[in-house]
Amino acid sequence: MRHSADFSAQVTVQVAEYAEVLKPEAERLGVALGEARWEDDAHDAKLGVVESTHVHLVSFTFGCPATRAASPITPATTALC
Repeated sequence: MRHSADFSAQVTVQVAEYAEVLKPEAERLGVALGEARWEDDAHDAKLGVVESTHVHLVSFTFGCPATRAASPITPATTALC
């Protein structure tokens, strides 16, 4: 899944802000916060498996993918949830 530079910059800011919220708790527990990194969990590859195996139902934990990403896997025999 490809994201625009604006989206990536916005997420980077949000992650940094959230790290600041977590910082006092991490210090209290004597642990260091991990380094933030982007990972899409091989999203495009997983959509490719769905497309190539012709499954009948697909569900997504955090909402459906963009129409552009889902278009190859939405024949009449596949339901997206």
